[in-house]
Amino acid sequence: MKFWILLGCVFASTSALGQTQPKEIHLGQLGKKDAVPNSDQVIVVRDHLTSKKVTLYLDIDYDYEVCLREGTRMVYGQDASCGYDTHYESRETCTTTETCDVWKNGECRSTKSETSCSTESVPVEVMRSCYYPETYCAETGTETQTISRRLFLKFNKMHELRTGEEERFHISGRQSSYDSFSTTFDVKVLNAVEKTTAKVRTAFNDRIVFKSKNRKRK
Repeated sequence: MKFWILLGCVFASTSALGQTQPKEIHLGQLGKKDAVPNSDQVIVVRDHLTSKKVTLYLDIDYDYEVCLREGTRMVYGQDASCGYDTHYESRETCTTTETCDVWKNGECRSTKSETSCSTESVPVEVMRSCYYPETYCAETGTETQTISRRLFLKFNKMHELRTGEEERFHISGRQSSYDSFSTTFDVKVLNAVEKTTAKVRTAFNDRIVFKSKNRKRK
């Protein structure tokens, strides 16, 4: 399993991030030496300049199996290259007609059905069996593909912070395996001015929703 940090910057008024109130943050390639972040967890700091909604973009590597070298082998079975044999099958064709058997005042008051059938021989082609060449994968390997994922941090249900106040949250992420880009997130409230809950939501979009009990402070 691969563990990585989720957020490589903090929302603090002393940083350029806090001063510009960014709504989107690109974390870059995860799991690389030059990536931000380079570990499995981070402390997120929220202050009065933090945006109500922040979108994180992160690139996740996962491995998938590919064929490195193809080979050819002879197999026995039905194939178009073996040709076809033609034989005949008997098929019955039936038609039904209705005729009037009771007329009254120029109108048909009753009808009867008559069915007639005929048999004919129909040619049917059957594929022959023989030895024919089949292409198969003689050697497999893995390649790495990068998938860009989004994670939303939603602070719109939080109370307002005053100048100088800060709140801290611990966020971590985990990739389920190297051959999957499925990820899980965890969040914990370390300290907050008001009683706050943080929940990870995965329906439709990955997001972390922060919510305080008392949104209107005195």
